[in-house]
Amino acid sequence: MSKRTRKTIRKGLAKRHRDRERNQQKLRHLKRRTKPTGRKLTQKVAMQFECHKVFDRLWCGPDAPMLRSEAYKYLARILRRPIHMAHIALLDMRDCLYVIRRVQQDYEKLFRKSA
Repeated sequence: MSKRTRKTIRKGLAKRHRDRERNQQKLRHLKRRTKPTGRKLTQKVAMQFECHKVFDRLWCGPDAPMLRSEAYKYLARILRRPIHMAHIALLDMRDCLYVIRRVQQDYEKLFRKSA
C-alpha cells in the first residue's frame, strides 16, 4: 500500500471512530434521563385523545366528508361555543364524551350527504 492510501484509510477510520463516539455520548445522555418528558396521561388527556381520533375522521383522509375548517365550525356549533374556543384540548371529560357520541351519530348522515 502506498503512503497516501494508508493516510486515507486512517482518516476514514478516525472519522468512523469519532462518529461512533458521538453516538455513544448521545445514548449515554438519553439513558441518564429518568423522568418522563411528555405530558402525563390522565383520564382527561386519554379522553381528549379518543375524542380527537373520532373527530379527525370528519376531515382527515381521502373519503372525509368535510374540510378541516368545516369540521371545526361543526365542533363549535355542537358545543355552542365561538369557533376560537372549539378545540379539543379545551374540553373536559363530559364535553369529550358528548362530542364522541354526537360525531358518531352524525357521521353516517354527513358521510351519505358527501357521497
